[in-house]
Amino acid sequence: MMLSETPPEGLLDWIKAQKLDWRDYFIYRAGWQTNPLTGLRHKCVDAVCSACGETVKLSYVPGGGCGHAGYSTPFGFLHPVSGDALASGDKLACPMCGEEVEARHVSSARRLARYVWPMTAEAQGGKLLLYLWRVCRDVEKSGRVTWRVDPWEVYAFGGTSAARWRHWQKYMYSTYILPGWEERKRFADTMFDVDLVYCPEGLANVYAETECANCKLETYMGVETEYRFPVAWMKIWQRHRNAEALTAPNARKLAAALIAEGKRSLVYNKNWSERTDVLHGVDWKRKKPHELLRLTKEELTYFNGAEDALKRLKALLLARKYNVPCRLGEEVTKVTEGQQEDFLKRGVLPGKAERYLDRQAARYKSRLWPGYLLDYWTMAERLGEDLTERDVMWPQNLKRAHDQMQERQKAEAAEKRREAFQQRYLVQPELPETVGEEICGYAGETHTEEICPTGLRMGLNFLMQKRNGEIVGVVPRGANLDVRRYAITPGGIVRQEDGDTVERLYRRGYRPREDTDSEATLGKWRHLEAMSWCDWDAPEE
Repeated sequence: MMLSETPPEGLLDWIKAQKLDWRDYFIYRAGWQTNPLTGLRHKCVDAVCSACGETVKLSYVPGGGCGHAGYSTPFGFLHPVSGDALASGDKLACPMCGEEVEARHVSSARRLARYVWPMTAEAQGGKLLLYLWRVCRDVEKSGRVTWRVDPWEVYAFGGTSAARWRHWQKYMYSTYILPGWEERKRFADTMFDVDLVYCPEGLANVYAETECANCKLETYMGVETEYRFPVAWMKIWQRHRNAEALTAPNARKLAAALIAEGKRSLVYNKNWSERTDVLHGVDWKRKKPHELLRLTKEELTYFNGAEDALKRLKALLLARKYNVPCRLGEEVTKVTEGQQEDFLKRGVLPGKAERYLDRQAARYKSRLWPGYLLDYWTMAERLGEDLTERDVMWPQNLKRAHDQMQERQKAEAAEKRREAFQQRYLVQPELPETVGEEICGYAGETHTEEICPTGLRMGLNFLMQKRNGEIVGVVPRGANLDVRRYAITPGGIVRQEDGDTVERLYRRGYRPREDTDSEATLGKWRHLEAMSWCDWDAPEE
């Protein structure tokens, strides 16, 4: 197969005529100008416009007194019409041609090239060839505009066969043009979305005499949509010839959007470029457009004309997945896709939840998000509430109900921690006999309240002692368990012998303030506003 190295005649002129964002520049550098009256030379700015190619001398503005927009700007210039001080990075109207340009000092006038990738078509040997070209428009430091057209890729399609060649190679972070076409062993779709198609004779006329005469590529590429992937469409048509039904007027826009969505979803896949199966959820055993997309005629017309058709369609299909009734128009929602599924699992249409939250916001002047309602339902289920009851499912005041449920959940969690603590520390089998009293295990600072009915909090690790099922004292780690006996008292931890206090230890800790009822703080020592840090000079009676 003879592949062309040069673009079709007229391609470059056609590209130049297109209204594309080429970005023209006003490149300036330091210069000198002679005063005709005095004959003295003084600094000025020499500037050239890439849009018109004209040059002009402008007044010099020292650096630091003008804006620079993040670019290296040793100095700037005065606009001859507006009188504004401008510098590299600023936008202005060219004083010669009036075109909008961007000022660039010559030191930052690099990498100003812009690229577009137009597609052309050719018929050869009964095959349809799709060429992708790279057109480069570069603005040099001199302000001169240069154009270059490089061959990029070629895709050849037959009835069921496909082949690919490329004229480029990637190395590190750069891409360079190969000396000739290189055929790839594995077919892959690396032709990104194409919005420029140059084919004066018409795509349909090009492939009319090829094996792809009925591919409807021209119809697909003519769809008014944001993205078009011609290679992806050709591969779909080669696998499923009834795909041409999707180019019907009432389906083509939706089908193009589905292909674009499938193509973009592969970007984060490691081998995304090798994937060509980008149209999913289609019943290829059918022939009619609405049957192919598993929709009714009314639904197909509705989604084909909607601006956010994909989002609406996904919401409808998700509702059907969970058998939640959904009429056309009810699928509109701002809820994320993941939250939509959470609502539908509970048999609730996301739109209904949104309307409920809007009423809450209007009534209580507080905007609550969908996740807030889902969190409330999760807590209610965990606490055994019956969500089939309307007042529980849709409380009159969601924020208040959410806060109450949160407090209940915290209380339940605290109770579970207390029970776990008792099972872990207050029950200890096979205890040493030399102690004479039952050793219950180690307890830490966070568990002191469980054995301290006086409201004291000690910042030590210690051993607890039980006698006849009741806690009678503690033994610090490292103590001689055969000799020393310690007990918790309001004045601290004391060592006892024969029931008498011999030594008082560890006098620092938290205890209730004098103005606080100790009974009221029992089990509530975490509320430190009711506690005070103190030194105990003597045990309290």
